Amino acid sequence: MVAKRGSFSVSLMFASLLILASCDPGSVIKYQIENKTKATFVVKYQFPGDSLQTFVNMTPGSNKIIKKQDRLGYVDDANRRIDSIYFHNFEVKAGDKISLKNFKDKKYWRFKKDDYLHASYILTIDSSFFN
Repeated sequence: MVAKRGSFSVSLMFASLLILASCDPGSVIKYQIENKTKATFVVKYQFPGDSLQTFVNMTPGSNKIIKKQDRLGYVDDANRRIDSIYFHNFEVKAGDKISLKNFKDKKYWRFKKDDYLHASYILTIDSSFFN
């Protein structure tokens, strides 16, 4: 039995649409730091997948995105699924003072949803972080 060429094209098109329709959307989550102190401090961090630690100088009033992460699904789903921020390490140092906060704890990060595929976790550092 020989299949007609037209039926093969229709089957291939249907299979392609089925695959595309079942894909999860991709979302982007940014990790951002704001300096609300009157001093310059240094942030040292390493996310999973980073081969080296990164150092960032934060001047008073500055705001920097330290990581953009692509995830599957919508940002609300990603926010509900994670209970902490994943780092290998994260340290904030101002002069000779080191913050002893556990920055993996989501309570220090504000979740800001831009739309259903884009969001940010924002860490606002103020002088209370060094007490």
